[in-house]
Amino acid sequence: MKTHRTAADIGATIQEMDQQYDANFGEWIRTEDNIDILAINLKRYIEEYNEETFAEVLKWITECWSLVSRIALLKKLFSSLIFREDTLQQTEKSKKYVKILKIATAVWSAAHLSELILEFLVDLRKEEKKTFLLWLLEDCSQKKLTEIFIRVDNIIDWSLKIAIIKNGKVGFTTD
Repeated sequence: MKTHRTAADIGATIQEMDQQYDANFGEWIRTEDNIDILAINLKRYIEEYNEETFAEVLKWITECWSLVSRIALLKKLFSSLIFREDTLQQTEKSKKYVKILKIATAVWSAAHLSELILEFLVDLRKEEKKTFLLWLLEDCSQKKLTEIFIRVDNIIDWSLKIAIIKNGKVGFTTD
């Protein structure tokens, strides 16, 4: 039976490896200056791990990073992968990638999540924006959703906001 690994488990494993091999990989991997190399290397493992595990790794790596660096890494990892082709298989992969984003950013404030959304929406077509937002904002509280929509007002037109709210996939929870 597989157990859910947490960011703390990842940190402990990396620390053990660093001690065993007299290395400082844990420090290197958590340094914001290594975003480009890190993104290239992490992309290789996206398909090998489930959404929860990969998101936990991302949370562990970026725990002390600035918001700008966190968003930069997530964009480098996923923007070229989401909605790359219009096939059923690609749609399922896109859904997985957005789910990783959703898990990795679950505790982010509405302001921070809005910044991430703005970065991703700029390159998406209208239907892709709608799908991306439906998947990312599923289960979002009404308060948080409202704040996000106010912050991304210039990128999302009212008809798209209303469609997302009416879709029923966004479950309103209380904060």
